[in-house]
Amino acid sequence: MHKPLLGRSPGVYLRMKFDAKFRVRSAVLDGIEKGMPFQSACWAAEVDPEEFQQDIDEHPELGSAIQMRRARLESRLLDDIRKGGRGLSAGKAALEILGRSFQSWAPKNVSTLAKQFEDALEDCEKTFEPEVFEKIARIFQRHS
Repeated sequence: MHKPLLGRSPGVYLRMKFDAKFRVRSAVLDGIEKGMPFQSACWAAEVDPEEFQQDIDEHPELGSAIQMRRARLESRLLDDIRKGGRGLSAGKAALEILGRSFQSWAPKNVSTLAKQFEDALEDCEKTFEPEVFEKIARIFQRHS
């Protein structure tokens, strides 16, 4: 394909001829479509992620191509989740990849009001005299 990254001097990728740069770009895009994070896809294509980012900055259509590949990946993963019949593990794996690759699919850490209420009630029990705590507990029961 092209020279290995080891031994390359900085900036070699940016000075490559069009056909060599096209092969590197294709390899990075393919890696992204397979689910690799940006940096991993760059390293797998033997290009420094910072140099590739410079190329994206100079050629915005490359950034759009990355977004399209990520959208294809997201669509494929959603199809795997919907199919589910092939085995639940494929759907779970796809959901895990979605959660790690796309911020909108990341698991949400939700602190419920019920848990906060229980913690507050426990603190009240430790802090107040039993008769006072009983009054507080009755007040909370009326509002729950």
